[in-house]
Amino acid sequence: AKDLDVKLSAAIEAGTPPDAAEPLIASILQYAYRGQLEEIEDVVTPVADKLAKCAREFPYLYNAEEGRFAYYAAPWMVSAYFLHVWRDLIEKAGYRFEDIPKDWEGFHEFFKDVQKKLRDRGLEVYAFGYPMSTASLGDGPNMVQQLFMTMGGEALRGNKFVLDEPKNRKILVETIDILTSLMKEGYVPPDALTWGPPDNNIAFNNKLTVTMWNGSLSIPMYWLNKDPNVYYDELATIDAPTGPHGEEWVYIVMVGGLVVFKASKNKEAGKAFCRFMLEPEVQVKLITTMVGRVFPSRIEAAETPQLKEGFIKEGKKDPNFPQFYREVFVLKSALPYDCRHPAFSEMLFAGIWTDPCSRVVVDKLDPEDAVDETIDRAKKIWEKWVG
Repeated sequence: AKDLDVKLSAAIEAGTPPDAAEPLIASILQYAYRGQLEEIEDVVTPVADKLAKCAREFPYLYNAEEGRFAYYAAPWMVSAYFLHVWRDLIEKAGYRFEDIPKDWEGFHEFFKDVQKKLRDRGLEVYAFGYPMSTASLGDGPNMVQQLFMTMGGEALRGNKFVLDEPKNRKILVETIDILTSLMKEGYVPPDALTWGPPDNNIAFNNKLTVTMWNGSLSIPMYWLNKDPNVYYDELATIDAPTGPHGEEWVYIVMVGGLVVFKASKNKEAGKAFCRFMLEPEVQVKLITTMVGRVFPSRIEAAETPQLKEGFIKEGKKDPNFPQFYREVFVLKSALPYDCRHPAFSEMLFAGIWTDPCSRVVVDKLDPEDAVDETIDRAKKIWEKWVG
């Protein structure tokens, strides 16, 4: 994808962009902000009420050249952030899968006890696979943002930076304190601070953790292909517990979009292709070949039995794949901030969400000091973009 983005940037510089393209999300935000994209209201508006919530929100982007928001992308697919658990490890600890509490405190006390009982049996295992690494631009930042948003935190309101408001600063401090305390108490692997894109998958597949957050269903799909018995009998993808104060959990949902450039020679052809990719039948055909990685943005496509109900085997319900539909279309969801404004895309690469975790655990900073440090860096990036 990065190689394609480099070639796309070169074509734009040369004044010969393609009719339509699917840049990286960070690039879409930047192109829209700089006024380089063609507005495609006539593509998105007719189907807007048939799109997933986050797919409706993502393409409505800010154009700083014109000082307004408009539809600049055709949101053809979505991806989400999932919580996996090993059912067999829960059972080895003497519990049942059905015993998992739904509230934050009960959930965490339950899995802490699972860890203790498994270690008593000689298994070197951790309760929680909570990524906190800047090395992964998805899993770590999404972990922090999900908890922050669940507790009511805001970093962006309209086109205004608000992470430094007292309420939001306080929530970010609590977020960092909760996550790092679990690690310092020995319930999250220390390596979670440095996990790269495949490392959390590897840790969970090797049963180093009982639970794991991951930015696709790649873990269950791996087991469906390798050993279906593990997929159906040992592994499950579940709803998150409530937030620390009883809040409804907010699931991160990312969106992929097609764009048409202002400098494109065949804008109408580009728009036609965007419309084509928003057709339910097209989304079903494409996404069933990319199963587990992405999901349709159109509800009619998502309600195709195979996508909504997953892989039913000999009367057994699918314990993993239906969660995709739930998180995108049923449960409370939100775009990560790096899908909302180009300044936050730069902040993502700068590590503003995850660096505080390392600063607290490794460098022994107080969570308040670590958060003040990261907010200061974030404000400087914001000011560079908006002046």
